[in-house]
Amino acid sequence: MRVLVIGATGFIGLPVSQALVRTGHIVYGLTRTAEKAKQLQAEEVIPVIGEYMEPSKWLIPSLIATLDVVINAVGSEVRSKDPFADRRVFQVLTEVAQQSRPSYAPKLNYILTSGTLLYGPDHKEIVTDTTSTPVEKLLDFVKPFHEFEQEVLHDTILNTLIIRPGLVYGRSGSLTARLFSQAKAGETIKWFRGPSGVVNAVHTDDLANLYVLATEKAQLVGGNIFAGVNDASESTEDILRSLVSISGAKGYEYVDPSNPFEHGVTTWVTIRPYLGRTLLGWRPVKASIVDHLQIYFDAWKASVETGSSQ
Repeated sequence: MRVLVIGATGFIGLPVSQALVRTGHIVYGLTRTAEKAKQLQAEEVIPVIGEYMEPSKWLIPSLIATLDVVINAVGSEVRSKDPFADRRVFQVLTEVAQQSRPSYAPKLNYILTSGTLLYGPDHKEIVTDTTSTPVEKLLDFVKPFHEFEQEVLHDTILNTLIIRPGLVYGRSGSLTARLFSQAKAGETIKWFRGPSGVVNAVHTDDLANLYVLATEKAQLVGGNIFAGVNDASESTEDILRSLVSISGAKGYEYVDPSNPFEHGVTTWVTIRPYLGRTLLGWRPVKASIVDHLQIYFDAWKASVETGSSQ
């Protein structure tokens, strides 16, 4: 299959691109700079250089007409710069696909990356990706993205599906890097005070495998939302205590959240990836954060020291 990964050098996008290449797919990767383009070429990914905020310059008909799947793996740090960029990218993609692809061709598949905050807070029940979260339960700052998800899922031009990753760990760290950097410095580790006692997480390798399976079976599972989390129920307390133990940090303390994202990471909800298992045959195999914390901490330190972190 021919696949375009948007955000191909990011913490989610690069492992996804590598996994797709390993399984025999032809992969194009959007990146912003010539330097990052060389990194993609070294991974056997065909680079497409462009700014996410300017999709009309790189979502060109000659490329879109040849693709089977487009994966939007752009991270929150890019999206935060322009909250309307996701919708603009999607609109341009649908327009170009409609104009450039033959009427007899299968629909172009589109996989949107979202997040587990869209499952909303739930202190009582275990939530699965078959569960419908009432909009009124969602945190206010994610409601606009929920509306966008619905637009994507009900689009008539593309065949669409959504993956909602949890806290991504492993390799260079993602959100765990915030904790690891404090621990490495020997500081008191600070995390956000809130109601959450549970972390919904996924190793970057397992998440990449989920995207590969979704890519290969997209025509069969369009219209679904998949939870990208493992089956471990890890507590924030366990992670913080274990990190102090292995790193020599002074200890840990809770601080008040200062922005919507920090409020969001303390949202209490326990999630199980039912649809990934049943429809895609997805089986996360990597150890949980606590179980292999020393390995993950050492890997993050090595990635910083060698300059290989994303």
